[in-house]
Amino acid sequence: MSKDISNQIQILTKKFETIYRGTVFEIKEALSTGVIKGEIVLIISPAVIEKNNCDEVEESLIKLMKSHSLKESVQIVSESFNVRKKSVYQIALGLKI
Repeated sequence: MSKDISNQIQILTKKFETIYRGTVFEIKEALSTGVIKGEIVLIISPAVIEKNNCDEVEESLIKLMKSHSLKESVQIVSESFNVRKKSVYQIALGLKI
């Protein structure tokens, strides 16, 4: 295939390209309001702790670790805030309790 033809094909395949970023619920809402043309590709990554939630995560860990094991505390907080256990565990290890 010549270089000119491959460039034309690439341009044609990007005619209806739209990129959405956000949570699954935000993207679902955005897609439900219009007509979808072409194929859809979803890239989903694990939730991350936003800076404004980090303080809440730490406070919850401190409270829970007074009456629960480290593992139980991390499990509860991870499920409550819908974030990866590994991230919560790293925060818990950094706390001085």
